[in-house]
Order: sequence, then structure tokens, then C-alpha cells
Amino acid sequence: QPVILYQSSSPKKRTSLLGLITLGIGFGGLLFSISPMLLAQLKYQTAKVIEPNNLVIKEVGQESNSINGFNLNIPKIQLNAPVLANIDPYNEKEYQKSLKQGLAHAKGTGLPGQGKTIYIFGHSSSLIWDKNPYGTAFYLLGKLNKTDKIIITFNEKPYLYQVFEKKIMEGNDFSLLNVGTKEKLVLQTCWPPASNWKRLVVIAEPLETLTLTQTYNP
Repeated sequence: QPVILYQSSSPKKRTSLLGLITLGIGFGGLLFSISPMLLAQLKYQTAKVIEPNNLVIKEVGQESNSINGFNLNIPKIQLNAPVLANIDPYNEKEYQKSLKQGLAHAKGTGLPGQGKTIYIFGHSSSLIWDKNPYGTAFYLLGKLNKTDKIIITFNEKPYLYQVFEKKIMEGNDFSLLNVGTKEKLVLQTCWPPASNWKRLVVIAEPLETLTLTQTYNP
């Protein structure tokens, strides 16, 4: 009667096990690489909701990390970021450098209170090795809807805007850079996140200019 001294594992089983290990490593690597976006989503889901009626503009100013007094705050998505003014939107080297310091205001467009289009753009996604604190600044921009509020602090004066439109545009559509003759705020980022395919644009209109100690009521 034959005696089996040794029997190796099935090639099929070894292949399956190797495949599962490879899949696990790949999935883990993917989660690690996109962790800045996952953290931004988690922060949004778990953060305490700020009721607009209880938001005091003075408090926003005190928390501001502005550069030369230019700052953007969106309570709904817990965004409070500095804005660098007069960045050339057609110069990739210039705007990529500026987006490591905050958001970018498009050169040639208006500034708060000037009665023109104010165009601000920022990143929607970032990889863990980029080490960019503002790499996901506009990741949650798509959460904004009509009537949501946006506050810009400029030269120590707060300006309040209300969202009235949100849309997806082609990546090569720069029509909204036209300053026009009526003040509006345009926020733009790449869409969907982690791609450069299209652009998500949020457009808001001014409500009123507020003093630093005034509470706004939507």
C-alpha cells in the first residue's frame, strides 16, 4: 500500500492566496494614498453643525489664517483658508506653488466690494505624500447648495455671499473668468476629485457687507 510522505499544497490554492495578498496590499495602498480625502470626508460627517444664525463674523476673523487680510470661510464644510491674490490661472507653475499655501484668486478678476466677478480656485484632492495642508481645501465644495453661506474677509472687512448656482463645466471652459459688471463669487475646483477631467463651479452672490461684530441672519 503506497504511503504519502509529503504532499504540497495545491497550485490553485497558492495562486488564490497570493492573489488575495496582492489585492489586500493594493487596496491598503490605495486607502493610504487617498487618506487626505478620507479624513476630509470624516471630518465633515462628524463635525458639529454650525447654525448660521449663531455665527458671529468676529469669531471667523479671529480664527482666520489669512494672507494679507484675504481669507475664505465656508461654515457648512468647515473650511477656513487663506487666499493668495492675483495668481495667473494660465501659469501652472505659479498657481501650483500658490495652492500649497491656500486658495488662489485669479489675476485680473475682481476683489470683494469692487462690483466684479471674484474668481477663486483650489485643489479638490491630494495624495498623502504631497504634504499639502490645502490639498483637499475644495474637496467638499460639491456639498454646497442654494442659500448656503460663504464669508470672505478682505482687508479686515467681512463680505457675505449666498450660493445660487452649482454646475459642472468642461476643463477648458474659462468663460466665468469674465469680470462682468455685477459682483459675484465663483469658486472652482477639479471634478471629480482625484481627476483633471472637468471643473466643479459654485457661484454665489453678495448679500451685504458686515461689520466685524455683526451676526448675519439668512
